[in-house]
Order: sequence, then structure tokens, then C-alpha cells
Amino acid sequence: MMNARTGGPTARLPRPDLLDLLGRSRDFALTLLLAPAGSGKSTLLGQWAQLEPRQQARLSLNRRDSDPLHFLQRLNDCLRQVLPDFVPLSCNALSAGLDQADLLAASLVDSLAACPDDLYLLIDDFHYASAPLVQAIFARLLEDLPEHVHLVLSSRNHPGFSLSRLKLEDRLLVLDGHDLRLPVEQLPALCETLQVPPLNEAETGELMRITEGWLAGIRLALMARSRTGRFMPEEFHGGQPELVDYFANVVLAELPPEEREFLLATAIFERFDPALCATLPGLSDTGARLEGLLQKGLFLQPIEEHPGWFRYHPLLQHVLQARLRQETPDRLAELHLAAARHFAGLGDEESALFHARRAGRPDAYPDYLRRACEHWLRQGKLISILKYLEDQDPALVRRDPGLFLPQLAALIFSRRFEQARLCLDEIRHCRDCGDCPQQIPDTLNYMARMLTLFQNDDELWHDDQAFRTEALPFHDLRDSAVALAARHHMLNGHCEDAIRLAGQARLLLSQIGHDYLGSFADVIQILAERELGHILAARQMTQDFWDRYSNRARTPTWVNAGACMVVSLYEQNRVTEARELGEALIQHVDSACATEIVFHVYVTLARLQYIAGHHSRSAQLLLQLRRILRHGRYRRLLNQLLAEELAQALRSGQPNAIKGIAAEYDLPAAVTQGLWAQPRQDYREDWVYGGIAAALYLRSRKQYDRALEVLQALDATLTRTEMKTRRVVVDANRIVILHLRGQSDAAMQGVVELFARVGLQCAIRTVFDEAPGFGELLRQAHDQGLIRLPDIYLQLYANVLYPPVTAAPVATHTPEALTAKELEVLELVRQGLANKEISRELNISLSTTKWHLKNIFAKLQVGNRTSAMAAVSRAESGHRL
Repeated sequence: MMNARTGGPTARLPRPDLLDLLGRSRDFALTLLLAPAGSGKSTLLGQWAQLEPRQQARLSLNRRDSDPLHFLQRLNDCLRQVLPDFVPLSCNALSAGLDQADLLAASLVDSLAACPDDLYLLIDDFHYASAPLVQAIFARLLEDLPEHVHLVLSSRNHPGFSLSRLKLEDRLLVLDGHDLRLPVEQLPALCETLQVPPLNEAETGELMRITEGWLAGIRLALMARSRTGRFMPEEFHGGQPELVDYFANVVLAELPPEEREFLLATAIFERFDPALCATLPGLSDTGARLEGLLQKGLFLQPIEEHPGWFRYHPLLQHVLQARLRQETPDRLAELHLAAARHFAGLGDEESALFHARRAGRPDAYPDYLRRACEHWLRQGKLISILKYLEDQDPALVRRDPGLFLPQLAALIFSRRFEQARLCLDEIRHCRDCGDCPQQIPDTLNYMARMLTLFQNDDELWHDDQAFRTEALPFHDLRDSAVALAARHHMLNGHCEDAIRLAGQARLLLSQIGHDYLGSFADVIQILAERELGHILAARQMTQDFWDRYSNRARTPTWVNAGACMVVSLYEQNRVTEARELGEALIQHVDSACATEIVFHVYVTLARLQYIAGHHSRSAQLLLQLRRILRHGRYRRLLNQLLAEELAQALRSGQPNAIKGIAAEYDLPAAVTQGLWAQPRQDYREDWVYGGIAAALYLRSRKQYDRALEVLQALDATLTRTEMKTRRVVVDANRIVILHLRGQSDAAMQGVVELFARVGLQCAIRTVFDEAPGFGELLRQAHDQGLIRLPDIYLQLYANVLYPPVTAAPVATHTPEALTAKELEVLELVRQGLANKEISRELNISLSTTKWHLKNIFAKLQVGNRTSAMAAVSRAESGHRL
């Protein structure tokens, strides 16, 4: 007998021979369970996982994991559950395609190498992870898999990567369909588990001959025999299809009509519970029907992660669906349409589309697709829009505004600019543009302007007429233009206008349920308030923002609200809370997120990891962000990142790294050209952050006079704008350089004047990190009685103003911080080998070698091979001493 609690009869059938064989996986890099459906792979894997005491990360895949973004996000979640310090794979880089496989695999290797104990990564139904990018990542991963990490994959199909090298190196264990066959001596135990009469010798021999030990076929035959009282082997000749036909013709025929109808109708679902079944027309008392079938053990399998939900064995589901198509094709369409309506009402658009497609009605699927695209755009699920529209006939999409407008918006917002440009050109050349041809050209012109803004992020719109949208018939586009206008004003330094327009946009977008762009308006409003110096107001707005969306985990609106919240917590020095939230966010920052969101999440988490002493992790995050930004035209954000990397190098006391960082961004040439010799009449964010980076670079070279000249030019420009917080950072850097220059009295006077002008706005965590050394000067001014910091502030920022006396953080930048593979690479660098020679020596790809070198330089806080060797020599000398 089977019930929901036991998990099915075959789950209790002991297979000690297979469990022993699977236990050998500890000696192999990859263990592959490769067998057809119904061979017991999942059951075996579950039994072994319960017996294996070592650390495990287990992931069961489904059809949605064919999308690489979905798969990698689930893999991140899975590994984070067992590895608290796991560095999530950067899903933001997926739009770059297969060229990211090396980098993603290398990042995964680094994180797994940091695990101190044996780790098993178990992935069931790996055949669903069919995307070329995912297959390429696992191929690269297996090249450099740490010895204490073991992959166990179950699949119906051979993986999409070669196993030859693993076989030659004796790093592969394969359990195939032959291994998983049921031995004849275990047949009595299966009969007992299924509570069916045992077979005689002749029946046993015939059954094993026909089924060849295939577990699903044996089980089908035994259960059919238990119902008819007869064993008719002649019915099973011809292989698996005949077994399935026998089950359908004998077993289904023996069921009461209401149970047979329940089986046929619910076979359209991949998974179901009584409530879902009740939504189908013609079904009643679904709970009782389900319980009756459970008692009969008809291949209903409980879903472990969703108690109360079930699925059919794939073979049974195939039979049931075939019977439904043959007997009542109109009924099949009716059931699928009912399911589509139900899931659409729940907001589960993917399931609605799944059933609408299978209804086979020509008008049904396009209608559901339009509604889904509109819903996804309002939620910010841009990847879903693009994935589903890519499967449609391009000519049909280009003629339907309900499809091509969401597609254009998704391409632009997810930074796929070349595709967006091509799509826009194709639509413009289409003669028939749908139901409102007179209004389409104005709409396309607006989309072209939006594309220009997002693609050329450094070329700000200076013409407010660009935002006029009176001719647009689509509310989503009209109201989103107000949010984009707010962003335009903020980037031009007009914070008051940005706040006003963002408030209008929030109201308009909330009225039409456009949460995604509405939350973007929230972000703009909070950033503008913060730049105006209204820190407390920005914090309260952030808290309200987070309260609205904190219960919508993993959605784009949750990411937007969380990005603001993590910055707010960090600025309040609530570093533990901020780091936990940042780690949750980083797993869901993808190409659908606004670039500002991506930037702030990565940079803030990098700072928080640095504060926690995880310096190599912090450097890794900044390197990942640099790669992401260099896929687009984001000079202003790259200049912010440059300033961040230089500030971190100064904070860590590693000035040698600054030369390499500056060279990577061509900063010395820009300084030589005198880009910051004079103030600007207009505000340009890239120019301001580039100037801050230049001042930090000159400071590291002790060229204090030139650094002060740059900062004075920045201050003169910022004085004419509303960017008050940015000016505080510039002033704080100026005060630190005065102190370094030996003008301590002038520096203290600068602290007093700055504090008198902005109060505690100059004493938030951001200022301390972007102006290294300013926190110490602020503390000195307080200790000397020049300023008065409130007691509550002193308590909150005690670890910044009065840090515990510890040794300099040299150990984190020594070879001990490197992984085993990085140490191998470093040794070959010491021997003078070039990158290609290192790749050949270690049997890794050239891009993987380069990735390891970048990590080595980041961890050692150096910029090149020579500096790395010098750092190693210093570390070795220190150990000898």
C-alpha cells in the first residue's frame, strides 16, 4: 500500500548492491547515473543521500531549468544552503553567452575550493539542464574540480560534454541501465513491498526475460497481475510500448469510471494537489478520488519539497495523455484551457502558457502570450518576455504591438542594445503594424530615444522635449517616461526635479499596477534625497520601500527595494544585517536589473565583505562587476568602480596595487591630459568620479598638491549643483590629503567647517570608505573637543572610530589566502612560464589561466606578475623571520 507519508512502495525496496556501488563516488570526480525513465535513479539517489553522512548539496531539476538563468539561480540557492561563504555565480553576465562559461566555472571552482570538508553536489534529472552554457560550465568545472568535491548526476541522456578525459584519468564512475536492473533474487522483496502474490519459477523467468530487469516494466506487470489474477506474458512482447499498452488496456479498464476520469483529466498536470484538480471541469470530490488512487498505488509519486502535491510517473502520464488524445480530443483542449485560465488567474503565466499551447486552439496561445508579456513587463520579468517571444514567428511578433512593444522594452532594459536596434529597424520596415498604425510611429520614435539613453549611458538627454509623450496610446510607456525623466534630471544634478518627477511616476505607475518601473521611481527618489543630503528622509523612505516589497522575495521589485535597503543598513554601520541581505540579493541580480542596482549591490557587498575581513571575496566581487560593466557603455559607473578599487587598495595598506588598477583603466593618461585641471560648468557624474579616482591615485603617489588641485576643481563644480553628498566625499578627501601633506591644523579646521556645514551627513559609513582616513580625523576632532559627536553615534560607529588594535592585515594578502589551483599557477609564474605554457602544463583553458591570475593579483593586492612575486617573497621572508 502507498500513501503520502511513505513516499511510494519502491522507495522502501532495499538495493544494497547499488548503494555500495554508489558509495564509491567518494573516489571519483563525477558519478553519473545514466538510465531511462523508470529505472529508479531518483529513488536510489534519495536512499543514498540519506545514508551518506558527508556534506551534501542536492538539487532536483525540472523543465524550467532548461533556462540557464533559472538553473544557475537555483544552483546558487542550493550551494548557499550548505556553504555560507559561497560566492554566487554572477547571473548578470549571462547575456554575453558562451564566452562566460570559463569565468563562471572558475568562480564556481574558487568557491568550492574554499569548502574545508568533503562535499557532494547531487543533481537529479540533469537532462533538463540542456542549455549549452550550463553544459559548458560543467565541462570547465570538471577540468579543475577540487579533489574534495564530488559531482553526482542522474540523467536520462548522456551529458552535453565529453567524458573521455575523465575516463582516461579514472575520475568517472558510471551506473547505467544495466547496473540499475532489478536482480532476480530481489524480485520477492519487490512483490512483498507492492503487497502482490509472489511469482512461481516459470513466471519469474518469463517476466525477467521480457523486462530485462527494467524496474518500471516489472512493477507495471506485477500490478496488472494483482488486479486480473493472471500473468499473461504474451501481452508483453515487443518491448516497452507493449508494456505501456497493457497497462492502459487492463489497469484502466478495471477502474471505476470516476477514478478513470480523474486519472485522464489530471494527466495534463506536471504536478497537482486536490485543490488544483478541482479547477478542472467535470471533476468532483477530488480529495477522495486522489486518496483512493493513492491506496491503490497507481504510480502517484509525492513531491518531497511540496507536501500534499503529487505527480504521475512519466510513463503513466504519457499513457494517460495518449488515451485522452485518442478518446476525447475536444475534452483535452477543454481541460488545457481551463488549466490556462486557472494559472493565469494566479499570476503563474508560464503554466498558463504551457496549457494554452497544448490546447491546440490557434487564437488561445497568442492571447495568453500578450497578457503574459504585459504582466511580466509590469513585474520586471524581462527574461521571460524574451524567452517566450524568441519561440514565435518573428513576422507575427513584428505586426503585433502587444508583443513587439514588450519585447523592445525588455531588450532595452536588459541591456541587449544591438538586438533592440535590429528589432526596432525590422518593426519600422514592417508595413502593417497592427490595429493603430497612425500611433505606432510616434511610439517607435519614443522607444528609439529610450534606446539611445540606455545604450549611451554617458550621453545624457539635455532636451526635456525628448520626454514628451502625449501622442503615445500606451499607458505603460507614457507613465514610464516620467520615471525616465526623473532619472535624467538626477544624472544632470537636478535632484529636486528628480524627486518631484519620481513621485509623479510612482503615483501614475501604481495606478496601472506597474510595480517594476514604479519601484525604479522609488530608487530614483531615494537616491536623489540622499544626494541632497537628506539622509534621514532617505532612510525612512527606504524602510517604507522595503516594507512594501520584502515579502516578494526574488522578484525584480524585491531586488530594487533590497538594493536601497542594503545601502541604508551599510551606511548606518549595521554591517551584519547588511551583509546577510547583500548575500541574498547578489544571487538575484541579473541582466534584467537596472545598471545602478547592479552597481550598488556589488559595491556595497564588496565593502561589507571587506569590513568582515573577507578581502579576497571583496576583490572578487569588484572584478565581477568590472566585467559586467565593460559589456556596455558605462563610463560613469566604471569611473565610480575605479574610485572604489583605489579606495579599497588604500584602506588595505597596499599602495603597490594602485599602479595596476590605475593602468587597467588608463587613469595615468587621463591625469596627464589634465581632464580635471579646471571646473566644469555642467555636472557630469563620470567626470566627478573620475576626478575622485584621480585624487586617490595622486595621493598614493604622494603628489598631494596635484591631488588638491583636482579636488578643488571638483568642489567648484559641485558647489553649483544639488549633489551635496558627493561634495561631502570630495571635501573629506581634501581634508585627508591636507593631513597627509603635514597640514594637521588645516585638516582639523576643515573637519570643523565640514561638520558645521552638514552635521552628521559627513559621518556616514560611505564617506569613511570613499575617503580613506577621514574616520580617524573625525575621531581626533571629537577627542580634541573641536566637534561634538552624539553618544548614540559613537556607540553605533565604535568599530570605525575606535577600532580594536590588531596586526596589519598582511595575512590575507599572502599565499596562504590562495586556493590550491592558484598556488599551482603562481608556482609556474615563478618559473617564468607564459599564460599559454601554464595552460598546457595544467591542462586548463587559456581563459581559465587568466581568471586564476586575476584572482591571484586581487588577493595579493598587486597589479602584475612582478609585484605578485615580490609579495610572495616578502611573505616568505616574514615566515622565515
